[in-house]
Amino acid sequence: MQTNNRVKVLSKRENQVLHLIAEEMTTSEIADTLNISFGTVETHRKNIREKLNARNIAGIMIKAIKIGELRVEDISIKKHPNSGI
Repeated sequence: MQTNNRVKVLSKRENQVLHLIAEEMTTSEIADTLNISFGTVETHRKNIREKLNARNIAGIMIKAIKIGELRVEDISIKKHPNSGI
């Protein structure tokens, strides 16, 4: 599958999970949002990490942005209580 001269690395569902991770959702929140099990979200996270050859969540985010799977403009950051951000 190709979009704008780039190869899509992640499946549609993995891309959904990636975007929710970027929005700082927990595994439980992602499971509830997508109506899937906690274990399924963990499997998607593992598959994303492996496909992007990342060691951790920071690596996932950096590599996803570099290859165009994630655009910073598309991430909506929610303000957390008690944070200065």
